[in-house]
Amino acid sequence: MSRDNEQCCLTCVRKTIQSDRDLGLTDDEVREVAALVEQAEPNPDANKFPDFISPAGFIEHFQITSSNDNRKGSTHERGQAEFHREWGRKEAEFMESVSVIPGEVESLQEVRPYPEHSYKNLVTSFQKHWVDHIDSLRSSDWRGKTGAFMVQYTDWALEQSLYDSSYLNRTPTSHVSEYYPDFHLDKDRALLNFILGYVEEVRYVFYVGLCTTEIISVKSIPEVVATLLPECCVGSRFSYTRAAAYGWSMPGATDTDRGWPDEQG
Repeated sequence: MSRDNEQCCLTCVRKTIQSDRDLGLTDDEVREVAALVEQAEPNPDANKFPDFISPAGFIEHFQITSSNDNRKGSTHERGQAEFHREWGRKEAEFMESVSVIPGEVESLQEVRPYPEHSYKNLVTSFQKHWVDHIDSLRSSDWRGKTGAFMVQYTDWALEQSLYDSSYLNRTPTSHVSEYYPDFHLDKDRALLNFILGYVEEVRYVFYVGLCTTEIISVKSIPEVVATLLPECCVGSRFSYTRAAAYGWSMPGATDTDRGWPDEQG
């Protein structure tokens, strides 16, 4: 696992605990998490558990995926890497051939389908990696100490809805559904209950997605679950789109100003 990637996740958690957001934590938990993340340093032995050590405890990082995961790694990551390599090649060819005419915009767009992603894959990946890291914790000197598992999901291939179908035939129907363009761990009843089974071993879960950073107190999961709408639907996005526009005219722009790329899901 890349140290830069781990450090980036830790930075997201630090910014979150320093924010004014209501994190659903007690004042004591906020102070405990702040001490844990602010004093965390990379483990000098990168091959040993945990990834970060702190006078206040430990932090262990792992990634999950909603694509097929095998010995070669996530098929999403391999496919995404190939997609961006091919994009770079096509963009270079496009930039060589495009003619910038004042008042006109030339564009390039590529779409990558997401057919292989599923909630089932995400649950399988989460539980497998969680158990593997629990085994590492149990065989380490950190067993019984305050700590957090920092879980990262960056596929951005799933979207999530929560609802209460008992309200479908009633009016008004507002406030009975929630939609999230990315997967939120703190909205998933099944995985939260799975985590709760390890309440004696892991104090906190830090979840880092592309659209959310969550800090979950494991012992408080029953209270979190009690606030959730009763039904949840998690589905795969249809595609990932990367697009770029060139020749965009702006006041004061020169002939060499070609525009800027944009990415969207």
